[in-house]
Amino acid sequence: MSPHHTSRMHGSAAATIAILTATVMGAISAPALAYSYVECPPNAMFSQPPYDPEGEWMATVSDSAENLLWYENFNVDDDICHFRCWGLMVHWDEYPPSPCLESPTFLHVRFYLDNNGQPGALQHDYDFTIYPEDTGWAYMVYPNPYPLYVFDFDLSDLRSGCCTQRSGWISVQGSLITDPDCMFMWMGSAVGDEFCWFEEDGEGTAMERNYSLCLSALQVTGDLDGDGDVDTADLLVLLGSWGDCPEPPAGCPGDLDGDGDVDSADLLILLGNWG
Repeated sequence: MSPHHTSRMHGSAAATIAILTATVMGAISAPALAYSYVECPPNAMFSQPPYDPEGEWMATVSDSAENLLWYENFNVDDDICHFRCWGLMVHWDEYPPSPCLESPTFLHVRFYLDNNGQPGALQHDYDFTIYPEDTGWAYMVYPNPYPLYVFDFDLSDLRSGCCTQRSGWISVQGSLITDPDCMFMWMGSAVGDEFCWFEEDGEGTAMERNYSLCLSALQVTGDLDGDGDVDTADLLVLLGSWGDCPEPPAGCPGDLDGDGDVDSADLLILLGNWG
């Protein structure tokens, strides 16, 4: 397993990118995980899952501490009620950089209109306090493996409700609170149109890359397979995960009340949302 590229480049906005890019072969394998950790939900309207750690990948610092900001363009056909992205946490001020974890993590997520192929007017502005989940995937940059974390948030839980914007741009930026040196690095994706926007100190430029992001419509509680209803298929998923939840990174889709097991209380929740 050998690192391909680890650098901080200086110069124009197009070149001043805090980036880790690696070609990884063998050794760190991806375990079989529930979609809730390394894939977009089945009902995702916009689906760009993270790079596989066993292939070529990239992640870039998008953090207010470095005045670096990345934008991904999107297009959906319904209100956005659930947001998900993936990232690494890195002590970037060290050489070589080392993995870290700030939990909770503070993410600033903004939605913008499109302005002739670049981010335009700000439309929605969210500050999320998220406890990241370790997916069990790791990305090797010598001499350290970097754990991949998933960041989930339900916009429907907010007073303002789901985001009604259907197209434009979204930015994700870390904001360090508890550890001033632990930077958020937004993980890239092999899926997408290879078109994003990068901004440093207010100066922006178009870039050819994709970022991991899932945007989903409102999901009915108990819809465990994400097909828009609660039926026999969901009941079978719940019964198949009956008992204590396994340790991460394995998922526990039937734990509808979040108490660490799947039991009669979860069954009653599912039956109460049948149809």
